[in-house]
Amino acid sequence: MTDEAPAALRDCLSRLDTLGNETAQAIDAGLSPEDYAKAQSILTAITASKHILATQGHKER
Repeated sequence: MTDEAPAALRDCLSRLDTLGNETAQAIDAGLSPEDYAKAQSILTAITASKHILATQGHKER
C-alpha cells in the first residue's frame, strides 16, 4: 500500500458510514414499500462494501 492508501481507505469507509446512516434515516422516516425495498438493498450493499474494504485494507497492511 502507498502512504496515501490508508488515508484513502479511512475516507472511503467514513463516506460509506455517512451514506449508510443517511439511508437508514430515510428508511426510518417512512418510505413506500417499493422505495423501502430499494433502500434496504442499498443499505445491504453499503454494509457489504464496508466489510470488503475493511477486510482488504487489513490484508494489505
